Amino acid sequence: MKTIRCRRLQASLPPVRWKSRGLFRSALVTVFAAGALALPVHFASAQAAADVQLQQEYEVKAVFIYSFGRFVEWPPSVFASKHAPFRIGVLGKDPFGGALDQIARLRKIGDRRIVIDHFPSLSDYHPCQVLFVPKTTPPEEQMAAIKKLGTQPVLLVGEEPNFTQQGGTINFFLDQDSIRFSINAETVKRQHLSIDAKILQMAALSEGDNQVMK
Repeated sequence: MKTIRCRRLQASLPPVRWKSRGLFRSALVTVFAAGALALPVHFASAQAAADVQLQQEYEVKAVFIYSFGRFVEWPPSVFASKHAPFRIGVLGKDPFGGALDQIARLRKIGDRRIVIDHFPSLSDYHPCQVLFVPKTTPPEEQMAAIKKLGTQPVLLVGEEPNFTQQGGTINFFLDQDSIRFSINAETVKRQHLSIDAKILQMAALSEGDNQVMK
């Protein structure tokens, strides 16, 4: 895998005051300033450390997904009206532990309220703007989701190796102890989405079978 050092952005989100644990609250403010978030954990039990780190990982991923909603543009036709909500779907088991639901309660995308949809399987899917495909989703269902939605204006976000190479839009991956993401630029074009430069500058762009970190 060819890599280029990731540049840090000098932008930040407006301050917010949330009744949540420190990392989750600060992540929303600093995620674009840092480009990625380290996840320090210091606990007596290795299992306790692993559990808390996993929880923190998904809290940070939830913040990223919210931020994608702010910095990606969808065709106007995907919304039934100017008052239609912004819908974020989760396929299969929800790994976020309520983090996405907390964002939906407290934040908006533009003037649109956020609705979190849970789809036990792809057959339960109905239109949304973002679909998160957890790594617990069976590989055949992940591929079916890509095949079904890879040309639709739905931001497909995964977390399995090669998700973007297989046609997904965005894929989370761990770089040492930091969360980063790759983008498949060809899928973005096919889906008629427009991604802000702030996101592109942070991303590792998928090029064929290679992931190039900027």
